[in-house]
Amino acid sequence: MNIAERTGNFEGLRLRPYKCPAGHWTIGYGHKYTAEELERDFPHDQKMGITKLWAEQLLRQDVKIAELACKKLFVGFFDLSENRQAVLVDMMFNLGERRFRGFKKMIAAVQRNDFDAAANEIMASAYYRQLGGDPEGTDDKREERPEENIRLMREG
Repeated sequence: MNIAERTGNFEGLRLRPYKCPAGHWTIGYGHKYTAEELERDFPHDQKMGITKLWAEQLLRQDVKIAELACKKLFVGFFDLSENRQAVLVDMMFNLGERRFRGFKKMIAAVQRNDFDAAANEIMASAYYRQLGGDPEGTDDKREERPEENIRLMREG
C-alpha cells in the first residue's frame, strides 16, 4: 500500500463538503477547502459533491505537498525507511505543516535517527489522544492511526 492509499484509508472518503472537528470545510479524503475554493467549486450549493476520481486526485496532490514539506524539513528524508516516510507524511498531511512543526522534539529525534524517542513524542502528544490512541495502561485491541504510526516509527 502506498502512502496516499494508507492516508486515504485513515481519512475515509466523503464526497460532499463537511466541517471537520477543527471546523474547516473538508471534502474527499480529508482535503481542506479554503473559502475561495469552496465558493469556486460549490458557488450555489454546498450539498453538491465530487466524484471519487476527483477525491483521489486531491488526495495525491495533498500527499505530494506533505511529502515535499517533509523533504524540506528532514535532510535525508528519502534515506528513511518507507514506513518512517509514511508516518511523517501522514502526520504532515493530517496536522498541516504549521502544527507538524510544533513536534520539535519528535523532529529532532528523527533527525538524529532516534526513532524510539520520536515514537515516544508521538505518544505523549494531543495528536495521539485526539485521534484515538489508547490511554497509558489500556488497550482496546484496535490499532488506531497514531498507534500504527508509533509502531511503524519504532519498527522502521
